[in-house]
Amino acid sequence: MKNMALHSGLVKCIEVRLEAEQDAQRMEFQKLRETRAAGRRVIEAENQKRIAVVRTEAERVRQLNQA
Repeated sequence: MKNMALHSGLVKCIEVRLEAEQDAQRMEFQKLRETRAAGRRVIEAENQKRIAVVRTEAERVRQLNQA
């Protein structure tokens, strides 16, 4: 069984299919990586917003205490 020869057309079809599957997996990985990066950017923006709100509130309280 180990020395079984396959028709060259069949071998080519198998190779093409394997390459297509590998490309699909590569694209899925890229999509996942980009989705995670976008999620990190959203979290970072939300944190920056919270920081701005806290600073604004602290400034407001400071001004009220000075008045």
